[in-house]
Amino acid sequence: MMRLRVFSLLPIVFTILLSSSILGQSTAPTYPTELSKSSVSQFISWLVGTQWEYVDSNRKNVVLKFATPAFMLLTETAKDGSTVHSFHECTIADKGVIEWRGNSFDESAVNKCKIDENMAGAFILSGDFAFAAKLKERSQPKFPRIGMPEFINWLLSNDLVSDVGTISFMSPIHCSVKGKSEFHQSSYQPRAPGIVSLKVRDGSNALIILNQELNGFELICNGRNTKGLVQQKSATRSPVTVTPSVRNGMAQTEDNQVYPEIQLSTQSAGINGLLISDLGNSRYAGGASKLSVSALKLEGGKVASLAFNQEVGPDMSKALGEVKRFMTIRHGGWPRDYAIELSFADKYTPKDGPSAAVACALILESIITGVQLSPSFAVTGDLNADGTVQPIGGVAAKLRGAGKSGMQIVAIPEKNRTSAVDLMIMEGVTPFLGAQIVSINTFDEALSMASQSKSEVMQKALDNFSSLTVILKQNPAALRSAPTVQILSEVSTAIPNHISAKLLLAAAQNRVPGRLSPAGSLEAIDQAIGGILEAVGTDLSATGGLDAGQLGYAKTRLNRLRMQVDARVNPLVDAWLGWAALADQIIVRRSAPPHVVTQFRAAAVRINSEEEKLKGNVEFNEALER
Repeated sequence: MMRLRVFSLLPIVFTILLSSSILGQSTAPTYPTELSKSSVSQFISWLVGTQWEYVDSNRKNVVLKFATPAFMLLTETAKDGSTVHSFHECTIADKGVIEWRGNSFDESAVNKCKIDENMAGAFILSGDFAFAAKLKERSQPKFPRIGMPEFINWLLSNDLVSDVGTISFMSPIHCSVKGKSEFHQSSYQPRAPGIVSLKVRDGSNALIILNQELNGFELICNGRNTKGLVQQKSATRSPVTVTPSVRNGMAQTEDNQVYPEIQLSTQSAGINGLLISDLGNSRYAGGASKLSVSALKLEGGKVASLAFNQEVGPDMSKALGEVKRFMTIRHGGWPRDYAIELSFADKYTPKDGPSAAVACALILESIITGVQLSPSFAVTGDLNADGTVQPIGGVAAKLRGAGKSGMQIVAIPEKNRTSAVDLMIMEGVTPFLGAQIVSINTFDEALSMASQSKSEVMQKALDNFSSLTVILKQNPAALRSAPTVQILSEVSTAIPNHISAKLLLAAAQNRVPGRLSPAGSLEAIDQAIGGILEAVGTDLSATGGLDAGQLGYAKTRLNRLRMQVDARVNPLVDAWLGWAALADQIIVRRSAPPHVVTQFRAAAVRINSEEEKLKGNVEFNEALER
């Protein structure tokens, strides 16, 4: 299930969309009249175009319309006739349940629309309020008759020209905006064939609505409604995305291989991925981020496209390609007639790296097979095309963040298991009394933990561990009791990859390693000296912008680490402690005698020397790779 940011647009968006040729009237197909008797795909098709009316707590008349499965339009009309309109991204959390973020009081609030069994009424849940809504009408949207991949290629071949300037689409996510006296780069996102949202220079959002003939448009931005014309680029650029053809029911993908077409069981799914944010000074904050997938039905017999609908780095894009290859091999084919889009809840934080690969594969598995994924499960890990899970970075920070995000089960690559051990050495048992941490070697192991339906043995073990952690939080001394040891042993036997149970059992039996792993040792040193490096860069012969506080923090952390890091790393810790002590003298005195300056420079040379020794230590580097 995906929760996305709210894009508040302009007061005339809703009226324009209803009156334009894009959302005209048409005869709706026949749908089930009972929610329980409709499939998920039938429900999604029925939902698009429905309008719901209710009165909110401020006695405003509210009309909500679902324009596509991924976004909706909402208008509020006060007693004095004034209206406020907004555009919201939404997600289909379950059949009959749609969620979106933001209301008049809190932009982070989660709102829900729960459709009744008779599909003629609904309840709108917003904060502590619940409003009864009724189905006002249903109008089948009329978008330009092209698929999303073709629409993106069309955008790259045309400019939008109006009296306020020209919008030129440079890539599937970037565009340029040239006004009468300015030029700037911007980002955009196609919402459906014919509808594009655009980030403008002041940080606000605009909406572009193309007519059905794709020769004119309306731009809604900053209280203005501007009309313009489409102008073909003088030199049409080559399409960025090549949409392969389908031959005899076989989908030809971009690697020129031909696979049978496979069907989707549902058109939306969600899961929690684990991401980290760089806080500077070699510090990182981790947390769970909602990742969702939506499949927009297209026409034209084209192979289904797969892409993020937001800007991500090259490593994440490459990892998604590997995920697609794995899913194609796993299911013996690939869908067609869909634009499959993946999106994170946090759209505006830069994202790169392969760590979301397993999460992407799980939600694709969900829409292909219909398997239900647990909303309290989070995962991180890279994935090969053969289904093996590969290690990633920042695991300790991700585990800390996952526990604070309310996750119940967190999966990490088996090859990152030592990061969990390091976390216990550094912080004790507390991080392992929250989310249950498990390791995964293969995609199928990840799927078994992510699925809402688990074996009776596994579910019992998970429940027993959860009950035990409640006791341990209240009475930490109970960790070494015989009943606790027995429960932890049983959980470890039932779920051999249950890291939390095995580490707590090791702690109860005093078997936790006394020192960090080689990789954990180097990471801990980096965090201790992060402030120093940020101040002086690579020039360790100068104090630069250092202050006593930075040095004090580093010395305290390094002294503590001396008894925790791998013994082979201690000479490097000692070299840094010697350097920090001399730097402290120079800062306090503000001018140092020549012999102190000489010692200080020698200390910098010693740091570099100890680092080179570690790089040349074959045994140490082999341990780093394990």
